[in-house]
Amino acid sequence: QVFSWGCNSHGRLGLGPNHDHEDAVLTPAVVPALPGMARAIAAGGRHSAALLRKGRLFLAGDNRFGQLGQSRQDTTHTSTFY
Repeated sequence: QVFSWGCNSHGRLGLGPNHDHEDAVLTPAVVPALPGMARAIAAGGRHSAALLRKGRLFLAGDNRFGQLGQSRQDTTHTSTFY
């Protein structure tokens, strides 16, 4: 399991829509929807990344400058790792 906590603006913690209204998550919460074991976890200023054991990369947070590798027209931010 992966846990995250701290500043949650732009969904950067990857906790999903149930936490979108929270600017800060003060206690560790399980990150839902990661389909496998995490090998590595990283965080930037407004986004997070989880690399799974089989090499799949999941990203969450602010995408206004393309940090999530998606077109800025498609999504400006996401609170769910995808």
